[in-house]
Amino acid sequence: MWEQTAVEMEANQAALSRKLAELQKAAEAQPAQIQMQFKQAGLQAASRLELDERQTRRLIDVQFVDAGWEADSDNLPEHSKFWLFVNDILIQRANSLELLVTTVIFDGPPSEFIFPDLMMRIRADERKALPKYLATFLNSDGARSYFRANATGTAGNAFGLSKERQVRGW
Repeated sequence: MWEQTAVEMEANQAALSRKLAELQKAAEAQPAQIQMQFKQAGLQAASRLELDERQTRRLIDVQFVDAGWEADSDNLPEHSKFWLFVNDILIQRANSLELLVTTVIFDGPPSEFIFPDLMMRIRADERKALPKYLATFLNSDGARSYFRANATGTAGNAFGLSKERQVRGW
């Protein structure tokens, strides 16, 4: 009885091995064709895909939520403190020492973009300092040297400006 069971098991194992070999051979013959079909289908879908800004924000929101963050671009208040406006000055507050304090002036459409957490935003009082002048000064060797000297960082080549130092330094 044991012998017959062993013989049947070996026969079943041999049959399964043959079937597996057939399936593997068939799979090896198909990948190039299947990959090409997927690529063509993807290109066709992408060529028909048209997203406006709101739809794009929704797609990004889904990715943020999937990563465990809160995101709701549809309900960002019109007067949110995060919106960028013309002449806002953006300063790189965390990066390599060479890129730290890189400064630019935003000149895009108002209330359409927000700034990332690795940047600081300054809204200059144009009665006291023109944004273009202030941005030029912040990009100067003297200003960048000052901020680099006050940068903190322990994560390899990542440096940053602490909020406390930002306030006290200026």
